[in-house]
Amino acid sequence: MEGKKYLDKVLLELRKESEKSKEPVLISEKCDVKKIAIYENDAYMMIPIEWQSMNPVWRCAKYNRSYRPEVIITDAHGDATITFSDVGKMDRLVGIRQCCMQLKNDMQEIWNQLVFYDSGAIKAGKKDVEWMDYKMFCIDSELYCLLFLFDVKNHLIMGNFHCSFSIYNRWKPQILMLLETIEEV
Repeated sequence: MEGKKYLDKVLLELRKESEKSKEPVLISEKCDVKKIAIYENDAYMMIPIEWQSMNPVWRCAKYNRSYRPEVIITDAHGDATITFSDVGKMDRLVGIRQCCMQLKNDMQEIWNQLVFYDSGAIKAGKKDVEWMDYKMFCIDSELYCLLFLFDVKNHLIMGNFHCSFSIYNRWKPQILMLLETIEEV
């Protein structure tokens, strides 16, 4: 039995090598970015120039039709995705922080397998952006998710960045930096 290579071990090694070669395009001071509309024409955010709106076929495959986000932007490999959805009228009495805390509590009740890590607030100009991050388990992988909330024209907007968990440490600081570019017109 020594010296034999079993097919599953070979496949795992090939997959590891393939994943190493797919380095995500990260933002640095020299990286080109572009402005995208994230809520009609009332709010914008900067993203890497290489990112594009997700192909309609992939949209249907990855997101349930009734809950599909309005805006879905992804990198060239589909390894990192950011989405935006209007989740309704903003209750000014409750505030963004309370909305984020309530969302986290609701998520913990429904999906007790989620592993929450960190949360915080970022200033994007005069706008408050509340965020939290967590690990999500899928059938054959683990995803890193950074969920964030902000308001535009009295509407609560939910954004969600997700990527393979194995590369989250490369993306998290970049996405937090991008959240600072959110602007309301």
